[in-house]
Amino acid sequence: MASQLLSWCRKEAKRVVAIILALALPSLAFDAAIGHFAGKSNDHWGQWVPIYFAPPATLLLLIVSLPAVALPKFRWVMKIGGVLTAAVGIAGTYFHLLATLREIGQDAWTLPTLEGALSVAPPLLAPGAFIGIGAVLWMLGHPRLVLMLRGADSLEPGASADAAPASNRSAA
Repeated sequence: MASQLLSWCRKEAKRVVAIILALALPSLAFDAAIGHFAGKSNDHWGQWVPIYFAPPATLLLLIVSLPAVALPKFRWVMKIGGVLTAAVGIAGTYFHLLATLREIGQDAWTLPTLEGALSVAPPLLAPGAFIGIGAVLWMLGHPRLVLMLRGADSLEPGASADAAPASNRSAA
């Protein structure tokens, strides 16, 4: 069983990465829920977007990553899912930036003012995790991206695990 799973992981590296990224989305949603609502009032409808987005996105990504799903459908969902996930992150970054600018208000742009605004405003770079996951999902949807997982048994004696065989260098 384990050897079959490892064999599938080696052949379907893109699907393995998609599964890992799909499983990361709920933790980001949980983190957003804590950051947005723990001890705070619900100030803006946009605070719910990452929380409502993550569960169906996770489920869809996991389903299309199954071996039974055809490669064209997998690629299509990765591209669309990547764009939507990145859009959630871009929107979040925009809203967090607006909140930071509201904190600064009419004050002079000094280091203490910026430090004070960043300490109370929403974390400016936190939504970037959605942007990063979306970018990788989008790349997984492209046939020109080749990912290969190799086991120790595929290495020649004395070869480094980082050195790809010459036949594979042109594919990367």
